[in-house]
Amino acid sequence: MVEQLVQHTVADPAQPSLPLFVGINLLRQRSVDPWLISCLHQIRCFGNWMVHPQGASQRRRVEVADVLAVLASLQRVLADYPWE
Repeated sequence: MVEQLVQHTVADPAQPSLPLFVGINLLRQRSVDPWLISCLHQIRCFGNWMVHPQGASQRRRVEVADVLAVLASLQRVLADYPWE
């Protein structure tokens, strides 16, 4: 959902689908609040952690604090939408 909101906000017909990292950084260039940019990156990092395989030395358990942190970031991102 966050990826779609970022894509919609930075829509460019020449590049219909940008990586989320690039889209978030385009929002930064548009002077979107730095705290919101941080929240977007936190959601992106948590999502990457959940969907990409990790090596044995990189595995960590998902703790309640991790879930609460990403949910707080998600709440802030959604509460501030539209970002421009």
